Amino acid sequence: MYVMVIGALLVILKALEMGPTAHWPWWLVLTPFALVIVWWEVIVPMFHLREKAEKKRIEQEHKERAERLYGKKK
Repeated sequence: MYVMVIGALLVILKALEMGPTAHWPWWLVLTPFALVIVWWEVIVPMFHLREKAEKKRIEQEHKERAERLYGKKK
């Protein structure tokens, strides 16, 4: 998400020709968006990051529900 914000800021600065980005090539300004695409389409599926986070969340919910229903075991 942070990379998307950085990319948007770079595009705005480049379009307004402000700061150092005015002299940068467009491919350099658009690089953060390419990194985001690589992250979402390659890295996340490769390491199953979404599934691991979802599994961890579900396990935590089950644990909390069991503690509510049966009380804490000491």
